[in-house]
Amino acid sequence: MRKNRFTEAQIIGMIKEQEAGMPTVEVCLERSQIAQRSQAALK
Repeated sequence: MRKNRFTEAQIIGMIKEQEAGMPTVEVCLERSQIAQRSQAALK
């Protein structure tokens, strides 16, 4: 079974940011950078 990249809470946060008017591209870029940093810290 594949491990999800984002938790349910993170996904809900992304949806709320997008609904609040933040462009979808910015939300995705911001979250992907956070995910990359946290994965690098685990190595």
